[in-house]
Amino acid sequence: MVSAALGVVSLQIHPDSTQKLDWRQRRVLDSQYNTLLLAEDHLYSFTSAGQNGAEFRCVDLRDGTLAWKYNSVLKRGMGLATDRAFILLGERGHLASLERRVDEPRVISFTEKPLMQEPCYCSPAVYENTLILKDETRVAAFDLGSTK
Repeated sequence: MVSAALGVVSLQIHPDSTQKLDWRQRRVLDSQYNTLLLAEDHLYSFTSAGQNGAEFRCVDLRDGTLAWKYNSVLKRGMGLATDRAFILLGERGHLASLERRVDEPRVISFTEKPLMQEPCYCSPAVYENTLILKDETRVAAFDLGSTK
């Protein structure tokens, strides 16, 4: 899988270094500087600001079709995948979590006000029970509570 300014390309790369093009979609995803997340044979990522103002999208890896798109105040952002959800930090400092679904975007939670100062370009991280976020000037840690 390759994501480039000209779209997304899915290639099979064989042990002898030959390759076979599976599919190519020029407009389905432009993930410039954004995290690519893989789950359930689907690719999830934010589009660039040039594609309809930036949104989070789900693309079927089998054929490159757009499964869904989620437009929000997050605009561009970074994310991480957990076993049940995506944790997304938008470039303006808002934090959201979406269920890991291939049929539609479903919001679990969304901060009304930004938690971080814009611009935010770093992926969120989780260490044990702590969510770690970073903006241009600070790192913040949030206790997620007990997992028991």
